[in-house]
Amino acid sequence: MVKEWLERGRLLDVQINALIEERDRLFELATQSTLKTGEVRVQFSHQNCAEMSMVRYTHYSLQIDKLIDELVAVKREILITVAQVSDARFRTLLELRYISFYSWEKIAEEMSYTPRQIHRLHKKALDKVENIIECKA
Repeated sequence: MVKEWLERGRLLDVQINALIEERDRLFELATQSTLKTGEVRVQFSHQNCAEMSMVRYTHYSLQIDKLIDELVAVKREILITVAQVSDARFRTLLELRYISFYSWEKIAEEMSYTPRQIHRLHKKALDKVENIIECKA
């Protein structure tokens, strides 16, 4: 349960990045001005396609903005909770994983631990966060 609570930010980040990729693809379609060899240009069809792409682009941009606001709120909530963990190693590990979205290998490298040690520390850090969350409830 605690791990899922902490993972909310990572899931939002993945969702935001997917929407950004799609939005950028739509922008490229909407602003495409060159034709591939052998294509016949139909002006009204191209305008409608470009117009629809821009409408979709705008829709995606609004969705992205909303999700970014949600991500900021989730990260803030996680940071407030993690700040209550007394052990600096646990706080660092939790921030690198759930705020910066580092991989386990990158965390191990940053903290000068083996991946196995990081996983052991992570389990203990999750227990500390669980205690903090339970005290709030």
